Amino acid sequence: MTELRNCRWCHSTDLHIEEFYVGCLSCGAIGPSAESKEEAIKAWNSRTPDKLINVVYEGTAPGAKLILQEEG
Repeated sequence: MTELRNCRWCHSTDLHIEEFYVGCLSCGAIGPSAESKEEAIKAWNSRTPDKLINVVYEGTAPGAKLILQEEG
């Protein structure tokens, strides 16, 4: 399995892999959903600047989660 890179927003290594996405337990960032765990890890590790990511907060502080939605 591919190794996870640190969170690109808070640089934490406190990450978890759900069935089809990777999330950061420190800041609540959630990567794009994918077809498999391996694809979710690849999407999380991707740092390509040509992807536009919308940042959406779900809920209200202090329990709000950061949702990243890829466009294009």
